[in-house]
Amino acid sequence: MKNSVKRFDTREEIEFGDLKYAFYFKSERVTSGIGVLPPGGKGGLDEGHEGAEEVFAVVKGELTVILPDSDEQYTLTIGDTIIISPGAPHIVENHSNKETIFTFNISPGLKGI
Repeated sequence: MKNSVKRFDTREEIEFGDLKYAFYFKSERVTSGIGVLPPGGKGGLDEGHEGAEEVFAVVKGELTVILPDSDEQYTLTIGDTIIISPGAPHIVENHSNKETIFTFNISPGLKGI
């Protein structure tokens, strides 16, 4: 089987609360892109992704990830990564006075978004 490279340039943008997502890649195996939160911004409640893990990695600023079902809260800075368990509801917030940029990867990929 010959190896192949496939270029994707979708950049579909979605707003979710104050959060702006840009999807760069969607397939059956992975959904990925970037999220941008303004200073003091808050994303909406993500009900979680049944059967799929979600990974956030902070590229710029500070990101607070809240897991409302367990009252857990994690503050991430540049280079930090967190894995959200399948089906776990979560909220992302920026408690700082600077813009936050983070990557997200969901595997397996999401259908219908």
